[in-house]
Amino acid sequence: MIVAHNGEGKATLSSPTKVTFYKNKVTDTFYYTASINIGEQPTNYNAELKRAVAMFRLRISDVQIPQNVKQFKFYYTGGSSTLNCINGFGNVNSKQREYRDIPTKSADGYYIFDVYTFPHADGKELKMKVDAIDASENSVEGIEFPLVPVTKNKVTQYTGQIFNGIHADAPTGINLSIDDKWNPDYYDVTF
Repeated sequence: MIVAHNGEGKATLSSPTKVTFYKNKVTDTFYYTASINIGEQPTNYNAELKRAVAMFRLRISDVQIPQNVKQFKFYYTGGSSTLNCINGFGNVNSKQREYRDIPTKSADGYYIFDVYTFPHADGKELKMKVDAIDASENSVEGIEFPLVPVTKNKVTQYTGQIFNGIHADAPTGINLSIDDKWNPDYYDVTF
C-alpha cells in the first residue's frame, strides 16, 4: 500500500481500511493498493496512484473582504477524514473543520478557497458551513450549503458573494445631469 498526501505530518496506517492523517487534516491525497509477490527472481511493479479526495472550492466574488475578517472557517459533515485504502473511500463520519487565510484575489477577480474530504462510497453529500471570522473567531458573516455533491477526484465549485455591498459583477455608476437654468433672482447693483 502506498499513500501520498500534501499535508503536514505523516499518515498513520492502523489497517488497510483505516489510514488517518496528522490532526485529521485532509489534503490532496493519492493511494495505491496491491498484493505483491516477492520471489527469488527480480520483478518490477508499476504503481499508479489514484486521487482519493474530493475538493470543495469556494470562489468569492465580493469586490473586497471587510478588514475585520481575518480568516475563513469551513465546517462540514458528510465526508471522512479517514481513508479506506482497499476501496479508496472515506470510512468514518467526520466533522471536519478547516481554517483558511484570506488569499490574494485571482487574476479573474475571485478569492479562492479549497478544502478536501474523502467521500463515502454511498455518495453522501456534504453539509458545508462557511464563516468569515474576526481575530477572536467570531463570525462576521456566514453562509450554509446543505447539499454539496462530492465525488472522488472531482472539484465541486461554488461561486458567489458572501458580504453585502458592491457586487463584483454588477456595474456601479453615477448618473450626472446639469441644471443650466439661472436663478431668476439676481443681485441688481447700480454704480
